[in-house]
Amino acid sequence: MHAVKRINGSSRGRVCWSAWLLVMMTSMLSAGLSYGQWSADESLAAAISDDTIAPESFDYPSRSEESYGLWASGSNTYGQLGSGADWIPSPSLMNDAVAVSARADHSVALRSDGTVWAWGMNWSGQLGDGTFVGQCVPVQVLGLHDAVAVAAGRYHSLAVRSDGTVWAWGENSSGELGDGTTIRRSVAVQVLDITDVVAVAAGDAHSVAVKADGTVWKWGKDQPGQRSEETTISQVVPAQVLGLQDVVAVAAGFEHDLAVKADGTVWAWGANSSGQLGDGTTIPRATPVQIPDLLDVVAVAGGGRHSLAVTSEGRVWAWGENGSGQLGDGTRLDRLTPGVIVALADVVAVTGGFSYSVAVAGDGTIWSWGENNRGQLGIRSVSWSSGPVRVANLGSVVGVGAGFGHTLAVRQNGSVWTWGESGNGQLGNGTYGFPPLEVTPPLAVPLPEDAVAIAAGVRHSLAIGGDGRVWAWGENSYGQLGGDPRGGGRAAQPILGIENPIAISGSTTFSLLLTADGRVWIVRGSQDEPTLVEGLNDVVAIESGGLSRGVALTADGTIWTFSVAVGTQPEAVAGLPRITAIAGGGYFILALDVDGFVWAWGENEAGQLGDGTTDDRDVPARVVGLDNVVQIAAGIWHSLAIRADGTLWAWGLNSYGQLGDGTTENRSVPVQVTGLSQVVAAAGGTYHSLAAKADGMAWGWGANSSGQLGDGTWINRNTPVRVGVERGVVALAAGNQHSLFLRTPFPPPPGPAIVAAVSWMQHGRWDERFVYDLLSPNAVECRVEPRGGLVIIVTFDAPIQCQGGSVYDCVLASDGEVMSASYTHSYTAQDSLVVRVNHVTDRAALTLAFPNLTHADDTELAVTDELCFGILNGDVNADGVVNIFDLVAVRNQLDQPVGDGNFRADVNVSGKIDLSDLDFIRNAMNNVLTATCP
Repeated sequence: MHAVKRINGSSRGRVCWSAWLLVMMTSMLSAGLSYGQWSADESLAAAISDDTIAPESFDYPSRSEESYGLWASGSNTYGQLGSGADWIPSPSLMNDAVAVSARADHSVALRSDGTVWAWGMNWSGQLGDGTFVGQCVPVQVLGLHDAVAVAAGRYHSLAVRSDGTVWAWGENSSGELGDGTTIRRSVAVQVLDITDVVAVAAGDAHSVAVKADGTVWKWGKDQPGQRSEETTISQVVPAQVLGLQDVVAVAAGFEHDLAVKADGTVWAWGANSSGQLGDGTTIPRATPVQIPDLLDVVAVAGGGRHSLAVTSEGRVWAWGENGSGQLGDGTRLDRLTPGVIVALADVVAVTGGFSYSVAVAGDGTIWSWGENNRGQLGIRSVSWSSGPVRVANLGSVVGVGAGFGHTLAVRQNGSVWTWGESGNGQLGNGTYGFPPLEVTPPLAVPLPEDAVAIAAGVRHSLAIGGDGRVWAWGENSYGQLGGDPRGGGRAAQPILGIENPIAISGSTTFSLLLTADGRVWIVRGSQDEPTLVEGLNDVVAIESGGLSRGVALTADGTIWTFSVAVGTQPEAVAGLPRITAIAGGGYFILALDVDGFVWAWGENEAGQLGDGTTDDRDVPARVVGLDNVVQIAAGIWHSLAIRADGTLWAWGLNSYGQLGDGTTENRSVPVQVTGLSQVVAAAGGTYHSLAAKADGMAWGWGANSSGQLGDGTWINRNTPVRVGVERGVVALAAGNQHSLFLRTPFPPPPGPAIVAAVSWMQHGRWDERFVYDLLSPNAVECRVEPRGGLVIIVTFDAPIQCQGGSVYDCVLASDGEVMSASYTHSYTAQDSLVVRVNHVTDRAALTLAFPNLTHADDTELAVTDELCFGILNGDVNADGVVNIFDLVAVRNQLDQPVGDGNFRADVNVSGKIDLSDLDFIRNAMNNVLTATCP
């Protein structure tokens, strides 16, 4: 997976759960409500009316109660967790409201008692609570009372008090607070030199007000058309907008403004790049111009670069930018003059989000259209709409507000309902992100059949299902899910036009698919089906290598890079030995050669190439001090490698502890990840890392601001912590702020496809199990290490020690080869002994003895037992019997002797576990050689 080029990230404070109860109790007490009253009046069941329109959603077959399959944790802003959550309104923690407003990533509400409350982003103090800490529950704006109107700008907020004064707080770099300074404020200050105000509006970095005498006043950032080489200073106190009288209402867009006069005419000024002024041109206007042929208007609204108006007959007119369908006319064509939205009638209020629009009808229903990649339309999906659709499960609405990607609605009973993005807590329901809560133990991802391979893009996810199809969900702004790029996926949908997929890879802007015939396909843009990469054949592994590059490994061990643009030719990477695996970082590539060495090239500003420098490389160079590597993985700016001994090593960016070495210092050479052994799989995200051990448990470390580590917290970790999924994890994938975990009930890949079967001889009987009970006082567990070798753990019922010293100081000498099996001894704890078998032929026996060992009480351990090894092979020809023909076929596939200790789960040597490998493993485990040892 790959992301935009940015190294220094930021983490935001997560204070909501610690303060949730206090804030909610304060809110209810000030409203004169008890918790019981709030719960009874505002229950979700009571809010859903019988006539609610529920748009269609994908209907999956029911899953079994078995907890295997695909699991996900972390940010769900784009639906990348695939949890199937409905993007429909839910109650916030705000009650007794009479008005709401939103512009970007925070929300403001006016309550009936005249107090003002806010929640969401607070980097500039726009919540007015005296801090710069974001909140996911409403907090009261300090020092304000008797308010009668509110407005939210991009990073600032406004309120009008009953005495006609205006108060402002938040960002002030352009003078948008009107207090004569450019100093940001976290508490409300009075706007200077203006009184008798009856209405206000806030844009990107400017503010507008209407006085009781019908004049309009403005302060803050100069808009296009007002700027010149001589005039570059923003207005830090209100100044009258010339040429406007008898105004009754105003609205602010991103950089343009609208005004309604008492005669029903509409006037506009400011930016006009998309025709948002409605005068038939794209010329910016420093002074107001009348919009032709638009009469009898009672209300206006400004979106990002589009405008809306409601007439006294309840008809809605729209003009300006329309790339997301925000004009509601069924097209995506910009309009320079107003056009009526035919599908709407009896509208009483409108509001404009950045690229979408919302309307309230006279019957209290709410309708929306335009961009929906954050669920801001409230229609059970994240697919955009160029025409009005009814917001699900909500009625009795009297007011609305729209931000960049979230929406607010006030109902008649004063409750505030919210939907859309809440990455900064702007939904005000006590959570960050879309429902369900971002920070939970990993959630099950519903697929028609369990996944056999997974991959994560920056904000989207991919899986190959057991049904042989590729499934995708999450962000689709670039068409990386397939189909129209304006759509998205709250739940997995199949990518059409692909047969026999065996590998997948996700980037920021595209997806790559590899089919069994060795061809590579690109999923990007608005194509109905994936595009074939011409000139690439016999491909066994794929990776994405940046925003617009792909990487492929062919069967002859050659690496090729290619652009995702149509018609470009792949280029071979020179200067490398035969390669067996590849991994793509943000703007760099890793390659693993047949001898276990790692090579890297590309950008290196954080040391991610592992060559001891931070110099970029155009040609591959060996990673310093790393050998015997069996698997590689890449994050955006860091790298990971698993060695044959099961240790995990990391290098590159470490700002969030993603290298797992207990520090946050970047490393230009590999360092060992602390506390992990027997690692069989690893994955790197933007700022976090994941690993699975041979026991099937998953671990995570690094950034955790969205709960992507799956440990149920928001706490960053610089050493590994256990992920909250059960045993059986066989594959991992990491995105920007989300993670995927694949669990399987089968003997887990990536353990070897060709493994050593172990039997313990007890009284002449062969017991073919993986866990063995010995005669008291011992127990033995046997398991296969990745890509060869066998670990035997002997557990004693009491501490053991070497004669003459501590158990930790005693290392038994190797006895060399015994019956074609070599082994060494080492210790892992005071009550266990580890035997590592490094080499196994088709059939071998090993005598396991415990010389020089005693219990802690000096009781001698004179136990001697015998292990028997047999090779498991898959039934390649599917005749139900494992025979010599199967063994020959396997050896040919691996291009090496079966018994050389370099066993692979990766049968087709693609660098990944895919569908064909899994089938092979299933056959292998169902057809066990039972021949006895010599």
